[in-house]
Amino acid sequence: MNLSYRNVSRIKKQNIKLNISMQKTQIEEPIDLIKLSLDDNIFIKLRGGRKLKGKLRAFDQHLNIILTDVNETYQEKTRTFPVLYVRGDLVVLISPQKE
Repeated sequence: MNLSYRNVSRIKKQNIKLNISMQKTQIEEPIDLIKLSLDDNIFIKLRGGRKLKGKLRAFDQHLNIILTDVNETYQEKTRTFPVLYVRGDLVVLISPQKE
């Protein structure tokens, strides 16, 4: 490979992209685990005993969460919702769910 300025510049850009993509998969803070679970199924336990299983679509720094295809279990009763907003102060536990 000819190491002209153009090729060196392209190699540097590729390395920067690789470093950025590697940083996205590292878990340095608890919120990083949630970032890795975007568009995946998760399990959420809420205050009051409610349990949710659904696909994580969005969240914010307060742990407000938007789920789709949600199954809610409460006192041995199950309900389903196409979309559900969960207020962050209700969340006790979040876990990635195996498919």
